[in-house]
Amino acid sequence: NQRLNSLLKTHLQNLYKYAGATADPKYPHDNNSLRIAVKSPIKENEYDLKAMTQVEQLIEDWLASPNRPNEMSLTDIVQHFVERPYGWKDIPILWAVNELVRRGKRDISYNNEPNSVPAVYAEKSINSAERSKFMVSAATELSPQLLQDTIEAWRYIFANNTIPSANDKRALYNNIHVSPEVKDVMSSIEHLETECSAYPFMKLPRETKDLLIHLLGIRDNKALFEYIIQQKDNLYNHVRETRRLEVFRRDQLKKYKEIRRFLINEVANCSVLSDGQKRIEALRTIETDENSVDNLRLYKKQMDELLD
Repeated sequence: NQRLNSLLKTHLQNLYKYAGATADPKYPHDNNSLRIAVKSPIKENEYDLKAMTQVEQLIEDWLASPNRPNEMSLTDIVQHFVERPYGWKDIPILWAVNELVRRGKRDISYNNEPNSVPAVYAEKSINSAERSKFMVSAATELSPQLLQDTIEAWRYIFANNTIPSANDKRALYNNIHVSPEVKDVMSSIEHLETECSAYPFMKLPRETKDLLIHLLGIRDNKALFEYIIQQKDNLYNHVRETRRLEVFRRDQLKKYKEIRRFLINEVANCSVLSDGQKRIEALRTIETDENSVDNLRLYKKQMDELLD
């Protein structure tokens, strides 16, 4: 029996010569430890200091082989490595694929959505029925300088430092898409639309909305980052002016509406004044003035003079 067991063990070792590669206790071996590993933030220079494991290297070599398609489903990857000569469980395979993504070796999409957040991979990849929706491809390499320039441009556009630094493109992409700054500006535009939709100064906040919707709709990392850098001055001006209009809405809109109502209700009484018609026409430019926020004091002065 002992000899038979020894022969059987040797036979299995020959069939699955890489089986021991995942035995290291640092590898996740259950769903919860995989979730923790996948969701952990990438530390600065983490993957400059951490060598690729044998499991990662074997998967990367297989994916990078010349006869392999550029894009493969997670289902196919797992299926290959659970079979001989590997014989690995699915959890270490899922972990290693994610490590390749974190290293910048591979890109991964979920349901045709690139840059899916780590939480999606952590929760969905453990479900074998979901794995076919993950596609793994060779990574598009982006320079650290491009990432840093994007962060600096973003902070300039919104005049704050709330976006966290990111040393991987997926994290930066997702930080931009969950940015509270964008949410706040879009909320301001909603308030302006509710109370000021008919007024000429609404042209700019609508342009701001279109710019931000376009920005968030760019699905390619590199294209998104380059757009932010190239458009930073235009975006900065639109965001700044939209914020200023929101302050105007809160603090000065009542006065603005008062002038507009005056033109409807009191204009007949003022037209009989000396050069009244001319002065009314000057005041009436408020109805088409896209910069009426800047000119409000002038319009108020003109109205007061007509009332005197």
